Amino acid sequence: MKLYAELFHPDAFFYTGVVLLGFILVRTVSKVDDRSLAAACLFIFTPVYFFQQALGQEVVSPRFSLLLFFFLFHTLGLLSVAYGVFKILNIGQQNRRLLLLNTLVAGFFWLQILQPFMGLPAQSGGILNALKFYNLILLSGVGIYLIGDQERFVSNLLRVFKTPLLYAGMLGLLFAGLKFPLPYAALDVFHKIQVACLPLGLLAVGVLLGRYVFFWEAAAYAGMFPSVLLCGVLRLVVSPLLAWMILRLMGIVDAGLQRALILMAGCPTGIMAGVLVSCYGRPNDKRFTVFCILISTLISLATLPILVEIVNRRFPM
Repeated sequence: MKLYAELFHPDAFFYTGVVLLGFILVRTVSKVDDRSLAAACLFIFTPVYFFQQALGQEVVSPRFSLLLFFFLFHTLGLLSVAYGVFKILNIGQQNRRLLLLNTLVAGFFWLQILQPFMGLPAQSGGILNALKFYNLILLSGVGIYLIGDQERFVSNLLRVFKTPLLYAGMLGLLFAGLKFPLPYAALDVFHKIQVACLPLGLLAVGVLLGRYVFFWEAAAYAGMFPSVLLCGVLRLVVSPLLAWMILRLMGIVDAGLQRALILMAGCPTGIMAGVLVSCYGRPNDKRFTVFCILISTLISLATLPILVEIVNRRFPM
């Protein structure tokens, strides 16, 4: 299938190599610190990336508003379903937040892989940038709130406003709305900085994998796998089904947008979940999140081709 052909793209090999590099590095150089790598990614490179994505948004476009409402309804819907399931299973509040984080955060790398299936080339580039922008809003708001370890709602909410992520996105969106021109030299610098965001995040996940996961201790991790699989099912099956229902309720008829939103909803847990947990989480949180990223990615190799086939039949280009 064409999707598997996309996985052999040179970028896919490069990003896989970065994860392996992080894994090998931490196993050979004990002083490698995953938290420092993640903090650099989260507080320096990701805000620049967010600013760049916000700068490219067409604020007055009807598609911008449509995506805003879709992401609002989809996030609330997935949160409600997942929260209800975790509550029925009597999962504790702190662990419930961790599971919600790994259910909500989608992989940016997979958005790149799926771009050829999102519609015509002239359309899919703009849709992809919009999807990245709204996923960054989700990450910088809901994601950082969920990883908070304080019992009080206000304490965790304040953490969201102590990071530069939301401010970078709002500034970029302001410039985009005002059509404020930036010098080419500044844009070039921003582009060079934001290019490092994904590799640095992958390197941090590789370090997490090398530091907290030892496969010969698989029996000790057995208790985690039911929750990991549950996150995978919610992320890879329930999320795209929910996206399809919301598209019908909203009456969105643009085939390219329909395809993109359903495929985005079926992406596995993203590496940014690992970056957040590296900065704020406990060792067990890091171990669990790495498993979620790894297992959901492996399962998605089976679910995504099925989802692509369904989308091709239901929403032909």
